[in-house]
Amino acid sequence: MQAGRLNTPLTFEESVNVSNGAGGYETAWTPRFDRKAEFTVRPQSVNDDAQVGGHMTQVPDYLCKVRADDDTLQVRAGWRVKSLDGRVFAVRSAAFPDIRDNSISMVLQEGQPT
Repeated sequence: MQAGRLNTPLTFEESVNVSNGAGGYETAWTPRFDRKAEFTVRPQSVNDDAQVGGHMTQVPDYLCKVRADDDTLQVRAGWRVKSLDGRVFAVRSAAFPDIRDNSISMVLQEGQPT
């Protein structure tokens, strides 16, 4: 992986349960680390339809590639990623490290994880 392609700063966040003061818990997002990533739109397939507002629509996926390290190896589906402009992306999957270029590829979808 070429360092020049790692040009999109992202913050990786994990959900944690925190006390709400009334004996229950709420989900909060905790920033875990910042990394620069290669960030591209993934080509669509016919199986990428989703129901939004009662209508079927194409939901674009994004491919995020970061260098593998102790922090990025922890990322799992259910985490989220925030860009500098405030956009939020749900991590849908994270692949095992590619030893050829010491990277991890993730599939992201815009919006909150469900």
